[in-house]
Amino acid sequence: MTQETLAEVAGIDRSYLSQLENDVYGASIDKLEPLAEALGVATWELLHPDTADRVRQQQGANPK
Repeated sequence: MTQETLAEVAGIDRSYLSQLENDVYGASIDKLEPLAEALGVATWELLHPDTADRVRQQQGANPK
C-alpha cells in the first residue's frame, strides 16, 4: 500500500504519515485507530508489533 493510499483511507495527511515512518513523530493516540483500520489490524498490534508477530505465528501453527 502506498503512503498516499494509506493516508487517504486513514484520513490523515500523507506528510504526517511519512514523518511517522521516518520516526520524526510518534503517532498520536487519535491517529492509531484510523491507521489500524486502514491497515486491517487491531490497534494494539501497532503498539505491540512483536507480540502481534508471535500471535500470528502461533495461529499459523495452530489454525482454528
